[in-house]
Amino acid sequence: MLRTSLTKTACLLPLLALCLSGCGLTQRVSEGTKTAFNAVFYKKINTLHLDFTAREALNTDARENHSLSEPVVVRIYQLKDRQTFDRLVYQQLLEEGDILLAADLLASRDVV
Repeated sequence: MLRTSLTKTACLLPLLALCLSGCGLTQRVSEGTKTAFNAVFYKKINTLHLDFTAREALNTDARENHSLSEPVVVRIYQLKDRQTFDRLVYQQLLEEGDILLAADLLASRDVV
């Protein structure tokens, strides 16, 4: 009697393991996820909403009594790859960013 139930258990355990491992095969992988690391730390963003708010005392000249804020330009780049961007210095981006990033540039926008 004990031998029969051990035999049944020995046959059912591999079947149970196979059924449980098969559950993961049918799960859908989320968009843009290649590995578990990327899914946790690098979630793909389809739309990015930016909201800029400046303070009244932004970029004022401390030498003047009644100085007004000077305009600030924020340049936003959408790139295929950031390696070229990482190699450039601020002055290069300021003067000819669109030309230097042309190979990786998907879109760019200036906000004043």
